Order: sequence, then structure tokens, then C-alpha cells
Amino acid sequence: MNVLEQKRVEVDGETYTLQALPATVGLDIQFKLAKAEDGLSATLMKQMVCNSVLVGSGLMTDKDFDIKFSKNYQPLMGLVKEIMEFNFHEYDEEGNLVPLEQDATEENL
Repeated sequence: MNVLEQKRVEVDGETYTLQALPATVGLDIQFKLAKAEDGLSATLMKQMVCNSVLVGSGLMTDKDFDIKFSKNYQPLMGLVKEIMEFNFHEYDEEGNLVPLEQDATEENL
């Protein structure tokens, strides 16, 4: 059975089960991050959480996200950091995600 890798993390006293992002979603997020001049957007954070955090037997829904993190933004930031560290392994010495090089990727097609 092909299952995406999972990992348990603790953020602000709460345990979450993270599931690796599917390749297409992960690539899409990395390319968006590379283009984002202002860093993470609310939409991008929600996309990461709802495609990575397991709740019961499925992924967190948009509604779960909006209810869980309403007025609870600091734990959300911690969770997003955990998701990024789990899914994207390439960081520079300052802790910033190293973007994929699209030109190099296109050459390999």
C-alpha cells in the first residue's frame, strides 16, 4: 500500500499528525513561495495545513482550519513552520526556504 510519510509533532502543547504533501501540491507551494515577495499568505498557509494535517481519518478541512485557528494565530504559525520543515528540507543558513530553480527543472523535462 502506497502511503505518504507521516510524522507526529507537538505545537503549543497539542499533538498533530502531519502527512507529507503530495508532490504536485508541494511543488506548487514551493513555486508560490519563490514568487511571494511578502512571504506566506493566509491562503498559502491554509493550503499547507489542509493538505498536510490529519484529523481523525482524513485531512483537516477548510472549516476545521477556520474554527481551530480563529484568534489562535501563534500556534498556527508554529504548525506551518513544522509542516515546512517536514516537507521542504532545503534551507539557507538564516533559516529561509531555498526556492527551487525553475530553469534547472525545465531543462530536465
